[in-house]
Amino acid sequence: MNLKTKRLLPLIIAANALLCFITAACTSTTEQNGPDPRKDFLEELVTYQIRPIYSELATTTATLTSLSKVLCAEITEENLSSVQSAWKFSRRIWKRAEVFSFGPVKEYPWRIGPKIDLWPVRPDEIEETLMKRPWADTNDLSLATGFSVGFPAIEYLIHPTKTSSTGEILNRLRKDSTRCVYLSLLAEDLEKKLIKLSDAWDPAGDNFADELINPNRDKALFKDMDSTFAEVTNQVGYTIENMREIKIAKPAGYGSGSPDPTLVESRISGNSIEDLRMNLEGIKAVYQGTYLKGQKKGLQALVPSAKSSVNNKILKNIETVEEKLNALTSPLGDAITAHPEQVEALFDALTGLQRAFQVDLLTLLGVTVGFNDTDGD
Repeated sequence: MNLKTKRLLPLIIAANALLCFITAACTSTTEQNGPDPRKDFLEELVTYQIRPIYSELATTTATLTSLSKVLCAEITEENLSSVQSAWKFSRRIWKRAEVFSFGPVKEYPWRIGPKIDLWPVRPDEIEETLMKRPWADTNDLSLATGFSVGFPAIEYLIHPTKTSSTGEILNRLRKDSTRCVYLSLLAEDLEKKLIKLSDAWDPAGDNFADELINPNRDKALFKDMDSTFAEVTNQVGYTIENMREIKIAKPAGYGSGSPDPTLVESRISGNSIEDLRMNLEGIKAVYQGTYLKGQKKGLQALVPSAKSSVNNKILKNIETVEEKLNALTSPLGDAITAHPEQVEALFDALTGLQRAFQVDLLTLLGVTVGFNDTDGD
């Protein structure tokens, strides 16, 4: 597939959606007089995946907070390694949850996502925050800017860069107590925000779960099952699009012609490929029903047996993306310059998966592809 064809994929998807609208060619598999299977799908998704994954995140970030305090009490390589491991563990779960970047993640009054994971990391802004110490009067990070909080800021403080070492990270923490204060506050802030995100879905909290599962005209966001189902399924497509366009094409310079590895996600920790792998795991979970709390039906159960070719195509494309991810043995930032052919192969595989999902599956399910408003951060 040539570069021109790759860049035309959004137009192909948009044209397909327009054709669907004009000709009424899209026939929903859910048109029936009985119970709506889309609601069953959403109930299982919320109960067995969304709520458990956010609850798990709240727990794992509590561990990160605790270990950060241990590190600051005794700055050793072993304690730093424990914090790094805890960061990566929470990061894996967060990336699996990226497919649920709707509702409390992006909507007001919550809009928690940008306060958790605004990337790419900006070292200059983090160093400026260290200098200004916006927590001095409040003892929290409420006055800190978006790029100086969340996963990327913690990543910067605990991981060495290509030009530094673990020893240098430890020396900075020992020589400047401000860095440890900042690290502890960052971990606490992340934990609080993920508790808030978990509570937003909890029936005992803001109960966004009911907003999604039981839409009606009186609800704030979703007025009917068509709109709520479209939100969830479109987000899967957006996640694939973000993987290929923002996380690969942009730093690889496919649009600009100039590769820029500084735009890579999790570039300091070298966790970029794992981030992508966990994104894919999140997509697989929604489609195949491989939920955190048990195997359920998943989105593929809504594909009629007469259209099994669509299901097979999606599964095959998922398998291909996995193969290309596994072929990348170096961090994405390095691979962009050292192994561009492997990066391009992954991009192509994601292009195939996006087309299979947004053109073939969503058309089959009667869902119009919406506008992806992700700005790349």
